[in-house]
Amino acid sequence: MATPSSPLALHAKEQSTYIIYASLLDSDGTALTPNDDIKWSLVDDENNVINSREDVPYESVASSLTITLTGDDLIIQGRSKSPEKRYLVIECTYDSDLGTGLKFKHQVEFYVDNLHKVT
Repeated sequence: MATPSSPLALHAKEQSTYIIYASLLDSDGTALTPNDDIKWSLVDDENNVINSREDVPYESVASSLTITLTGDDLIIQGRSKSPEKRYLVIECTYDSDLGTGLKFKHQVEFYVDNLHKVT
């Protein structure tokens, strides 16, 4: 499981900057040390990849991640004035007493608010 949090709550602003912090925890709630294969993807509610952000490698191996989304990561795709749902999907493998190469997958759900005028 991952414990996501964000200083900007669950709503990002269109084409602004949004920071996601995630702590990677095993099934016991203990911080896990991922193997050297952390990656993340950014998708919408219909699983469309946003801004070519698919299988983006995370630059360091750590149990706490900071992922910064900005600009076209937070673009509004539709014409509705409603917020658009997004998912940041984190994947890696880790080793524990239960085995090696165990898969870890988690998603962080948030919304992008459609602002009145963005250029």
